Amino acid sequence: MKKLFFLLLMLTIILVTPAFAVETNIQNKADLETGKVSPTGNQIRNENQIRTENMGDSQQIQTQNQEQENLSTQSGIENKNATAEEHMSIVARSVQTLLQMNESGFGQQIRVVAREQEQAQNQIQSELGKVGSRSGALKFLIGPDYVALKSLQQQITQNQARIQQLTQLESQLTNQADKNSVSQAIQALTQLNTSLQDKVSAENNSVSLFGWLFKLFAK
Repeated sequence: MKKLFFLLLMLTIILVTPAFAVETNIQNKADLETGKVSPTGNQIRNENQIRTENMGDSQQIQTQNQEQENLSTQSGIENKNATAEEHMSIVARSVQTLLQMNESGFGQQIRVVAREQEQAQNQIQSELGKVGSRSGALKFLIGPDYVALKSLQQQITQNQARIQQLTQLESQLTNQADKNSVSQAIQALTQLNTSLQDKVSAENNSVSLFGWLFKLFAK
């Protein structure tokens, strides 16, 4: 009788223990989801590590985006505030690139235009020097150097003609690298012309006592 009771007890334990374990696991999961039971130390460390990694990735992405925005903003400021002299340097570099083009045919015509622009750069630089060298007091009395301004206006017109020539030649090129070089030169020349025109207009509109008289002699 005792043996039979012992066998029944053991059988009951064997049958009940797995069911209790399963129920316990289910309850633990439910408690974790509802917040009734705190996660273990390992779970906390894993969750913190995942959270830290996610925060690190997010901060890295934000940093990269901010750097790109800063570069774009900085580039915009530089273009907006660039002087005529700074644009002259950009054009000079573009001209040197065009002079090194090896493509025959249209490339040779482009090099001719580039050499013309190279010569014009010296004249533009000289006239800008004359305009900038006049002191404020003298400019207020007799106005800016109208002769130099007139020469600059002529250079702007000639620059525009070269821009049109390069635009026509660019459309006929087959080498993509050469097309990109010509396109950059066109953009640089266009920006230079804009800055030169702004400078000429500002100088011509400056206030002076007898500038109107000296302006008549410059025509």
